[in-house]
Order: sequence, then C-alpha cells, then structure tokens
Amino acid sequence: MDDVMIRSAASRSTRAAPASSFTVTVLQDSMVTSQAPPRTCATLVTLTPGARTNCTRVAS
Repeated sequence: MDDVMIRSAASRSTRAAPASSFTVTVLQDSMVTSQAPPRTCATLVTLTPGARTNCTRVAS
C-alpha cells in the first residue's frame, strides 16, 4: 500500500460540490487518495439541512 496516502483532518481542505448538481450546499473532504493505476479514492460528503437525495428529504 505504498501508493495510498491517508491525511489527517487538519491537512485536508473542504470544497463545495457543484451547485448545479444539488439543491443545497454539499461539502466534500478527500479522505484517501492513491496514485495510478488503481486511482482509488474516498470522499466524506456532508449535506446541509434540507438536502434532497433521490427525491427524499433529509431530516434536519
């Protein structure tokens, strides 16, 4: 697993997902990334209250 990089929370930057894809603000934090060829990654996704996913309202 020499090609996998796991970063602490303090070293990650949060970015907003494209507004055109969601009805509310969606934040993304990259948790795990790797180099080619596997290109594996993991992202923590946070939805703000009132978000809609698959036509279901998320309780706030």
